[in-house]
Amino acid sequence: MWSKSTRTEFLSSMLVLRLVEQAEAALPNECVGFIVRKGPRCFILPLPALATPSRVYVHPDVLLDAAMALDCGGVELVATYHSHPDGTAEPSSNDNLFSAWSYTHVLLYRSAGQWATQIYAWSSSVAATSDS
Repeated sequence: MWSKSTRTEFLSSMLVLRLVEQAEAALPNECVGFIVRKGPRCFILPLPALATPSRVYVHPDVLLDAAMALDCGGVELVATYHSHPDGTAEPSSNDNLFSAWSYTHVLLYRSAGQWATQIYAWSSSVAATSDS
């Protein structure tokens, strides 16, 4: 289950700007991708997806190819992200699937015409036992 997180050390103002640019470019649909780290810097890796204003789908082959490329390049997957252009600030039940890739997720949502971010952390009995 996703719960709000205060973990923000990876979320620089430049990274937020890039996330907002991608969310704006995807309107009226959702956008999706990975937040990755190479050395001390974090970057976004947008993923090609089939998207609507309320859903986003990334083909499993795309996800696997991206994960393998990150691994081969020594790039760390820090978080997943996606947008809710309709303004919903909470993850939907479909958004639980992001936990397969990262236990940290950044949700971008529109509030009064402006983009905001909320970081979520995944927790479950399975996640808790695998972290120890």
